[in-house]
Amino acid sequence: MNENRNEAKGDAMAGRRSGRGGVRSQPPSHGKMNPGKRPAAQDTRPAGQVLRRSQSDRQGGMVASPPRRRDGVAASRPPQRRNGAPTARPPKQVRRSRREPIQEEIPEVVYIPPRPFQFSRFVLRLTTAVVLVAALTFGVSLFFRVQTVTVSGAQKYKPWTVMEASGIAQGDSLFALSKAKICGKITTALPYVQNVRVGIKLPDTVMIQIGEIPVTYAVEGEAGGWWLMTAQGRLVEQVASSDTVSYTQVHGVQLTNPVAGEQAAVATEANRLELALDVLQALEGNDFLGDMTSLDLSDPANLTLSYDGRYEILLGDGSNADYKLACARSAMEQLAPYQSGILDVTLSGTEKVIFTPVA
Repeated sequence: MNENRNEAKGDAMAGRRSGRGGVRSQPPSHGKMNPGKRPAAQDTRPAGQVLRRSQSDRQGGMVASPPRRRDGVAASRPPQRRNGAPTARPPKQVRRSRREPIQEEIPEVVYIPPRPFQFSRFVLRLTTAVVLVAALTFGVSLFFRVQTVTVSGAQKYKPWTVMEASGIAQGDSLFALSKAKICGKITTALPYVQNVRVGIKLPDTVMIQIGEIPVTYAVEGEAGGWWLMTAQGRLVEQVASSDTVSYTQVHGVQLTNPVAGEQAAVATEANRLELALDVLQALEGNDFLGDMTSLDLSDPANLTLSYDGRYEILLGDGSNADYKLACARSAMEQLAPYQSGILDVTLSGTEKVIFTPVA
């Protein structure tokens, strides 16, 4: 018995030393097999694995220990199923299929030859277009005609005077009227008119809106008499000397061959007229409309303005007239209503307005 056991141990140790390919011998049987016990399971593991006993031996089973590598580290083995627990399955890898590129279908090019030119068809179409245009023109001229003319903004002139100056007559075609010609006729015939706007309201009305000159200035003519002039130098009409009291009188300038509706002109010293127009426009820009009594240009280097009989304004040579008059307006607003005197706004050597009261 002892000899048989020693031989089995020697064979097992030889199998360990040989590694792979070693043959494991079967353990010797100890007599006859007990009929009440379950026979031991036969070892079907590959050679080179050492069997170890565990709790499963009680049930008659054997568990193989993991094989060892030559460096003494146990080799990994796949997880085993124990006590009927389900093993986790690895996720399925979805195989992606390559999509074949979609080939765009190229449309087929169809060539259509041009139709030959047909002169008769061209003449027919041209005739039809001419007839349609003529019919539309005739219909417009027949139905849309002037029946009413309205005038607004007129103060110096009556509406009937403005309508006569426009040259519009009842029965004229609305679409044949020239707005530019109407405006030119009105401004030429009526000197007080500064701007004109003409509109059409279907089916039969013409609307005229005019803007008149807000203020004029009196200028003496070379041959005597006084003329009313705008700040832009346009002559309006001739008036008597007694009527000039209500206007700003311009002294030191005499008109040559004045004509109503035309631009003012002087025989000599044309720079005086230009200087006078610059000062008049500066007066309107600083809200001195109609407040000045007179403008004296007898000495171009020392211009003088008379304001409502209360102030005498010294402008000097007339340069920067707009700024000087703005300073004069600011100074008058700071003075008391009962004060009067001389306002020196020549600003020569200083940027201050000098006020000298007059008793």
